[in-house]
Amino acid sequence: MGDIKTLRIDLGCGKRCRGDVGVTLDDDSLDQEHAHLDKYFVHYGFVYNPNAEIVKMSIEEYLAMNGDEVRGSYVLLSHVLEHTFCPAFILKNLVRARLIIIVVPNCRVNEADSYDDNHIYSWTKASMTNLLMKTFRNADISVIPIEGGLDLMGVVRNRGDAD
Repeated sequence: MGDIKTLRIDLGCGKRCRGDVGVTLDDDSLDQEHAHLDKYFVHYGFVYNPNAEIVKMSIEEYLAMNGDEVRGSYVLLSHVLEHTFCPAFILKNLVRARLIIIVVPNCRVNEADSYDDNHIYSWTKASMTNLLMKTFRNADISVIPIEGGLDLMGVVRNRGDAD
């Protein structure tokens, strides 16, 4: 029996999937603006994959249909949660993932919320930490500023048996 490869799922990938599977509603996403963040994701095995399987549906629908696929996987949400109507719902569907990487604009220093009409939520280190701690009770959680503080990166490592 060989090593089982950990599935990497990029939720909200747009045109630039950084995993084995990418979920997107829109091929014309502006995610190419965020290619500079790739250097933060490489450490976790998330690298641009032009051969990724792209699934066109909402993240919520994907998670409802693919709960078993998420179990034990690594999940990336880069500049996604600020656009969703219910971030807690999405995160609750990821509690069986082994690792979750989340990047959002830091509203304390990033003015993206003032010019992007598609942002529903604004995030601070405290608000992101609170949501992650309430959602992932059996996990190691860290939230750190990246890109000179413009963005926040949350790292959630499940301590439980995700398999």
